[in-house]
Amino acid sequence: MILQALSNAYERFSREKLVNGKPRVPPYGYSYERIAYALVLDEAGKLVDIESVAAGDLDVPSDPTITRAFGIKSMFLWDKTAYALGLAPQVRARTAEEHEAFKKWQRALIADSKDAGLCALLRFLDVWKSLPAELPRYRDELIGTNIVFRLDGDAGYLHDRAAAREVWLRHLQAKPAHLGPCLIKGEQARIALTHPTLGGVRGAQSSGAAIVSFNQKAFTSYGKDQGANAPVSEHGAFAYTTTLKELLRKDGPQKVQIGDATTVYWAEAADAKEAAAAERTVGYLFQPPPSVAQLDASETDRLRNEAMDLVENGRPLDSAELHLKPGTRFYILGLSPNAARLSVRFWEATTLGAIGQAFHQHWQDLHMVQPAARGPRPSVASCALMTAPARRNTSGQVKFSFDDVSPLLAGELMRAILSGGRYPGALLANLVMRIRADHHLNRLRVSLIKAVIVRTMRIDGRLATEDYLVRTDPDDPNPARRLGRLFAVLERAQLAALGENLNATIKDKYIGSAAATPAQVFTFLVKNAQHHTARLRRGHADADWIEDPKHARRVGMGLERDIARLWGSFNNGLPSQLSTTDQGLFFVGYYQERFGGKADEDAGDGPASQEPNNEE
Repeated sequence: MILQALSNAYERFSREKLVNGKPRVPPYGYSYERIAYALVLDEAGKLVDIESVAAGDLDVPSDPTITRAFGIKSMFLWDKTAYALGLAPQVRARTAEEHEAFKKWQRALIADSKDAGLCALLRFLDVWKSLPAELPRYRDELIGTNIVFRLDGDAGYLHDRAAAREVWLRHLQAKPAHLGPCLIKGEQARIALTHPTLGGVRGAQSSGAAIVSFNQKAFTSYGKDQGANAPVSEHGAFAYTTTLKELLRKDGPQKVQIGDATTVYWAEAADAKEAAAAERTVGYLFQPPPSVAQLDASETDRLRNEAMDLVENGRPLDSAELHLKPGTRFYILGLSPNAARLSVRFWEATTLGAIGQAFHQHWQDLHMVQPAARGPRPSVASCALMTAPARRNTSGQVKFSFDDVSPLLAGELMRAILSGGRYPGALLANLVMRIRADHHLNRLRVSLIKAVIVRTMRIDGRLATEDYLVRTDPDDPNPARRLGRLFAVLERAQLAALGENLNATIKDKYIGSAAATPAQVFTFLVKNAQHHTARLRRGHADADWIEDPKHARRVGMGLERDIARLWGSFNNGLPSQLSTTDQGLFFVGYYQERFGGKADEDAGDGPASQEPNNEE
């Protein structure tokens, strides 16, 4: 089904036009290549000029079965200068062999042609001496680039001439081939024994990797060889790989990195606007949201916010203005490197409406009330990034790296979000471990912990109300959550008494052990907090937000009251150890008490209680 969906996407892409008027994907037997220069020849084969190619990527003849990882193989009517001219940045013995292969290949295909342009190229190759001095200009810039040829007086290039296209297609059809039923189209066709390799997958071989490949005896059966084991026609192999190349291209708009999986996505619809709108909307869900500085009142941001509002409110993605239809077919493919091959990390064939509902539930599970204005909705990539360790750069900003994200965990997280099923079991353990190690709690990390706990309880039938863990709850009997709230109040007392510029707070030193083994830590922390509240009740405080001694005494009494109330709720003693789920509840309780509650001056909430937004 993957290859069939990609092949169908090729038909759509071939109808879409780029800014320069070319189709989004090249026709069968051609590929888009970066061409730097064109050599202008007269009919006698004399080089009369060299032109810079402003268009850049041109559709040139390309045999999808040809790879140059090993051996010397030439292109037709274009190539890099080592082949086409025998000139390379570093000339080696191999360079002469490459140029000879180019001349031999052109003669093999067009020796009998009567076309003026093709004959001019043969005459040029007969007299060309591979000397840089014979180049009229661009000598230094040209060598090492890809070049094409043009007949003087013509607007197009030699490979665009009708005679050249006829020669090339005849060559492709004349190659020996095995005939059989194509798995994509279901019809008899020439079967591709080898499929083109693909670039653009992070971590894969730079020379390209294959998604369908058979190169060992153990991989074959019933006497079939190579691609005959999974028969796909030559045109079908070209179509699906060309589509993937377009989706995987550098800075492609339908490509996102999630862990080690290079993820691409596309829609299938009769209306091009409908397909483009669906892809744009899902891109908003997958890609990291723009920073606040990047947001403006532009039309693009308005449409983005309208689409996201539909998802957040649980409404169908059905909008005539946005060209959205909930029934639009949608495909998501995650590819991971695996030696010379690509492995499918995840594959989802769904609809735009189902994706919208899945993300609505995901965001509902993540949702926690905060007094601050709502930030950008978290994308899949942002969620996966939270499982990496938090590290500070030289400027003190917290950074996360995709290189540290577990490939399996990222793939399972994506699958859980799209399916609405359980989040991966390792997600909660990973987040708890990270927080205990790097002591960094931000809104998204804690929201993910909350989401795992709530969704698990819902699936197990133990969730009493949908707003559980959405906001701080003084009446929640769960001891782990109450311990987290107590830890937050103890930290608040320390910061109020000693100021916010401490080298290390109790969070930096004890939050990991307090969450795991509270009985060993809290007695000492509560006793230490008595010194802080006593200092405040005497009217002394180093926190910038405390106005005067009277304010300090009021804050001290409020904190002392909160500590006594929470500490007194553990008359039967503290738990000696907390499970992974309870440690997660501890961090939720801490975060909500520390950052998510309503500002209460008498309880010691001040400017230091606002969560710093310094991570990327």
